[in-house]
Amino acid sequence: MLIVLDIHSFVDVVTNSSTELFVFDGDADAVGAIKAFVLDRVARALVLRGDFDCVNEAKEEALNRFGVMYISDDVDESDLESVISYCEFYATEEDFVAKYKRQGCSDEEITRYFTCYAKYSVLSNLRGKILVFGTYDNSIPYEIFEQFEFRSDCLFREHLG
Repeated sequence: MLIVLDIHSFVDVVTNSSTELFVFDGDADAVGAIKAFVLDRVARALVLRGDFDCVNEAKEEALNRFGVMYISDDVDESDLESVISYCEFYATEEDFVAKYKRQGCSDEEITRYFTCYAKYSVLSNLRGKILVFGTYDNSIPYEIFEQFEFRSDCLFREHLG
């Protein structure tokens, strides 16, 4: 007997609770278009899962599953933390480096980690970007992650554990 489990990551096996953060390039004028795109994809995923009969019925539920936020020049770290409680943001790259230095990481390790995974955990790198995030555990269906990531304006996806 073979049992196949469709999971997103090892974290889902252990906790089955997670959400995602997507970082999109764009200005404040692009927020509406990205929100409409995400709303449509989440609603369609809910219909495909059998939760709703049609996309229009699913849209109200879909709206409760994600948030969209444009990071302007005057947003500070406390504004972000109140919206995305899962994520740890740093005011500057120096703050990020200092934390990992204290943990004993080498310069090479810090540079590699920052470049590959953590660039958008620094507030200054989020300015002028649009964040799309799940509002609760598993609220953005994993089946549509690639549809977000294949957009030319999607810069990064972070699994928020």
